[in-house]
Amino acid sequence: QRHLGVNLAVADIEPRPRPEPVEGKVQRRRVGFLLGQRIAADPAFAGWPLLVLTDDAERATRSAINFLWTTFTRFDPAADLHAARVELAGSHASFHPPVLIDARNTLTPV
Repeated sequence: QRHLGVNLAVADIEPRPRPEPVEGKVQRRRVGFLLGQRIAADPAFAGWPLLVLTDDAERATRSAINFLWTTFTRFDPAADLHAARVELAGSHASFHPPVLIDARNTLTPV
């Protein structure tokens, strides 16, 4: 599908689980990290420079504002960036495309 002049691949991926006690946060982060790594390294996306993993791709691509809001308010740059390959150049991380932003909404307890 095409929205906003970009290719849109829609997949059914479960929303992030509700946050758990502190000991569960480490495990949840690890599962999210492994999913991001697996998608970014998938050969099907080798020609894509940027991937955004979101809960609602249709809504996120309805407008430029929706895309920017959905993408950049729902990810933690220290934990939710993944790439097909990451190298250290000195003390800087160098991300090789595709770069994946995990912008799924983290549900908070009520």
